[in-house]
Amino acid sequence: MVMQQDAPERVQAPPVSPDQARADHVEEAPPLPEPGARKTHGTVLMAVGLVIFLVSVGISLVTYSNAREEGGTYVVLWGPALLGLVLCGVALVRLARAGSATRPQWHADPTGRHERRYWDGAHWTDRVSDHGHEGTDPTKVGGAQ
Repeated sequence: MVMQQDAPERVQAPPVSPDQARADHVEEAPPLPEPGARKTHGTVLMAVGLVIFLVSVGISLVTYSNAREEGGTYVVLWGPALLGLVLCGVALVRLARAGSATRPQWHADPTGRHERRYWDGAHWTDRVSDHGHEGTDPTKVGGAQ
């Protein structure tokens, strides 16, 4: 025998005016990285490159000094020294690119709602641009005032 259960009652929410719905729905954008955030990656890469270069040159000088005094062979670490220099070069390029991104200028809108958003050098602003027409979007974006 199959028992039939009563369906639960559906409760409808009271009607809400469009103005009230907009007031209740506050869109908070997630914090966004600042354009100059890549600067730390370049700094770390520069430090790693310098450490590799200096250690390889130091080992080469120590082994050369010992071989000169006592005779024998010495080691020249060309590979690690070259790697350290290449890493320093890459770091310099990254730092140069990150530095140009911290100047006040228009960037692609990180929220994706507009084509461009203005970076004032410290914060994202509410100034936006679509198809060459400037406007405002007062939603706070990653620290905009």
